[in-house]
Amino acid sequence: MRFHRLNRELTFDPAIQLIPPSLIRLWKATTTRRRRQMGLLLAFSLVTSIADVFSIGVVLPFIGVLTSPEKVFNHELTQPLIRAAGVSRPRDLLMRITALFCGAAIPAAAVRVLVIWLRTRLTFAIGADLSKEIYRRTLHQPYAVHLSRNSSEVIDGISGKVNTVIFGVLN
Repeated sequence: MRFHRLNRELTFDPAIQLIPPSLIRLWKATTTRRRRQMGLLLAFSLVTSIADVFSIGVVLPFIGVLTSPEKVFNHELTQPLIRAAGVSRPRDLLMRITALFCGAAIPAAAVRVLVIWLRTRLTFAIGADLSKEIYRRTLHQPYAVHLSRNSSEVIDGISGKVNTVIFGVLN
């Protein structure tokens, strides 16, 4: 069990046990700038999920109008929306709902691609930061340590471990 101090009293936090210790260490190793970027990425991810829900919500009316526009046009629940859209014929309804569907699906896909691009950039930026810090710590070791190691093994070890973090944890 892990405990932490909160307002000078010792309290148990069960949420801390859900996070693997390696992720906590990784979080501590990231810079404040990268943490902010992760927060922005989380915000973009939420926007993406809202856009996806909206685009999925437009699919059913779109399919309904595609299969039987007259039935949807004459339905009493759709009449207020049809009048508000200024539609006078069932085939005009098809054009409006197609435009609405495209207007929902295209931005949702664009935001999704943007989030994937941002996530990839952030993942590799964190990997570059980790590599830089590992190399810095390696280079600042005493000369005797450098003599006892093979430099190609050091480089291979650093590259391999950072790639494992990038592709196995972050991405």
